[in-house]
Amino acid sequence: MNPAAPLDNVILAKNDNNTIDAGFFITNLSSTPNVGAAGLRFVVERATTNMVVGAASPSNNVWTHVVIVFNGVLTASQQKIYYNGVEQPLTSTVDGSGHKVATRQKRSSLD
Repeated sequence: MNPAAPLDNVILAKNDNNTIDAGFFITNLSSTPNVGAAGLRFVVERATTNMVVGAASPSNNVWTHVVIVFNGVLTASQQKIYYNGVEQPLTSTVDGSGHKVATRQKRSSLD
């Protein structure tokens, strides 16, 4: 990513085909959110509490290779954020809870 200026914006989102949430998304926040600190945030949406993992924003006007490692559990402190191959200290960690809300009906055992 190459942020030109600090803005509150969504960088990437994955929709899991329901109307309640987006599944997961990555944002870069310049303003202080309700939970945690400003910066790059990875959010996995759940029915009860969203998992939030954050690190300080990458430098402005510099290309930065960003890798987020999500191991599939909702314990925020177990997730990793790397900039240019260097693990970043987490500035926001909120464990997720609740089930993934799905609206798609399974039609057969082959689905």
